[in-house]
Amino acid sequence: MIHLQIVFCDSDPGVQERLLSLLDAWVQDSHPGESISVRQFLSSEALLMEWESGLRIDTLFIGISFRNEMNGLEAASRIVHDNEHLSVIILSDNLAGALEGYKINALRYLLIPFSPDDFRECLDTAWRLWCIRQDLPSVMIESSHQMIRLPADAIIYVESFGHYLRLVTADLKGSYEIRISMERFLRCLPSDLYARCHKSFLVNLSYVREYRRGMITLSTGDEIPVGRKYARDFLTRAWHRRTFPPRSLGMEASDVPP
Repeated sequence: MIHLQIVFCDSDPGVQERLLSLLDAWVQDSHPGESISVRQFLSSEALLMEWESGLRIDTLFIGISFRNEMNGLEAASRIVHDNEHLSVIILSDNLAGALEGYKINALRYLLIPFSPDDFRECLDTAWRLWCIRQDLPSVMIESSHQMIRLPADAIIYVESFGHYLRLVTADLKGSYEIRISMERFLRCLPSDLYARCHKSFLVNLSYVREYRRGMITLSTGDEIPVGRKYARDFLTRAWHRRTFPPRSLGMEASDVPP
C-alpha cells in the first residue's frame, strides 16, 4: 500500500513535539486507518543526507534557521529541484522569513507559535494534493516540434494569445507554447483542479492564495485577472476546494452556495 510520507525538520525539539502531537490528533480525528508515516530531523544537513540516500518525502515541514548549518530554505530548494511534486510548509517565527518560502513555491507557511487549526489547514491541503497525485492524470502536448507528457497538476496557469496557449508550469522548463484553443485544452484537464477565471486565463486552483478587486494572487506571486463573466463560478469552485479561507477570497462562507 502506498503511504503518505511526512517529514518534520526543525532545530527546536519543542516545535517538533507540537508538530507530532497535532499530526496524531489529525490522524485520529480525520484519517483513522490511513497509511501515514513520519520522520523527524533536528538538522537540515542530516535531512539532506537521508534524502540523498533515498528517503522519499511527500510533505515537508521545515524550519528556516539551523545553527552552523545550511538554512532550511536552501535545503528545501535542493529537494524540490528533484521532486517538483513535493509539498513544502515553511516554519518560521517571523512573517518575512516565512514569505521567503514562496521563492521555492512552498505550499503554505506556519508562523510559530501556530494554532491547531492552522496546522490542520496546511495538512488537509497537502493531503488532498497527495491523493490527487496517486492517480495523476497527464496531458500530451506538442511544443517545439516535440511531444511531451505533462502531469496535469504541474500546470500552474494557462494564458491564451492569438491561436496559441502559454502553459506556465512547475517543472524545470517553466513554460510551454502550444497551438490549441482554450476550450479544447480545458477539456483535457481534470475538471476539479482547474477553472477558467477570464477569457484569456485558466488556473490551477491549488495555487490560488488570494482574491482582491478582480485579481487573484497565486503562490508563485503571479497576479491573474478575474473577468465578471467567470467570477461567480470561479470563486465558488475555489471555495469548495478549501485550499484557503473564504475571507482571503473577499467573501464569506455564507456567500457560496452548498
